[in-house]
Amino acid sequence: MQITLKTYSDLRKTIGKSEIDIDIDENSSLEDLISRLTKRYSEKFEREGGNNLREELNRNLNIYLKGRLIYPSKYSTTKLQDKDEITIMRPVGGG
Repeated sequence: MQITLKTYSDLRKTIGKSEIDIDIDENSSLEDLISRLTKRYSEKFEREGGNNLREELNRNLNIYLKGRLIYPSKYSTTKLQDKDEITIMRPVGGG
């Protein structure tokens, strides 16, 4: 199964691309994807920005599944499907 990950800001810099395709196991949850990203990119993210990637994903970055915001309390129960699009970005603010 394959999902598309779109990234912005700090995470895009760490990954090196704004969009990547990721192969994941069937029945994977959003939590599984986050764990995988954390394992693969945490050291580089912290080296570049000084922040803990896992904490950033839980507190300071919004994660959207097919354009719908998913809250951290739902990461483990949100199942991913083939061709899902995940977007990770900082909250948009303004006035």
